[in-house]
Amino acid sequence: MENKENNKGNGCCSSSASLPQNESKENNEGDNKGCCSPHASFPQTDSKEMQQMMECMSVCAACSKKCVDEGQKKIATLCAECADMCGLAIKAKSSQSEFQHQIMDLCAQICKRCAEECKKMEVDHCQECAEVCTRCSESCSLVHSAH
Repeated sequence: MENKENNKGNGCCSSSASLPQNESKENNEGDNKGCCSPHASFPQTDSKEMQQMMECMSVCAACSKKCVDEGQKKIATLCAECADMCGLAIKAKSSQSEFQHQIMDLCAQICKRCAEECKKMEVDHCQECAEVCTRCSESCSLVHSAH
């Protein structure tokens, strides 16, 4: 099976065979952004920050569960809130909400706080969570500051 990611910029969209039945090649010429993604009609879902928010949401949810199991209620709650905020930010960015920039800013703040608290913990899953949250916070901050 051919990897579509490796074909970006190599004419992968030059064939109308890769387009949905209701779209012609002419409608997409010159607009290769996201054309090889699984969701070509929704390029906002294919960004680096979206990938980082999805990773952060799932890692924080898992970290929260482990922290509950370890009796670390405070950090578990923060990780759960971070996961929820990432979920909201994903929805806001996907739907191009008029509040997406404010939500992304809040997401960056919560991820930064979660990273700071998880970094203080000695267990591996919290250290991993801290790294993921730091990357997500930086990505959300960059997106927000760009607008």
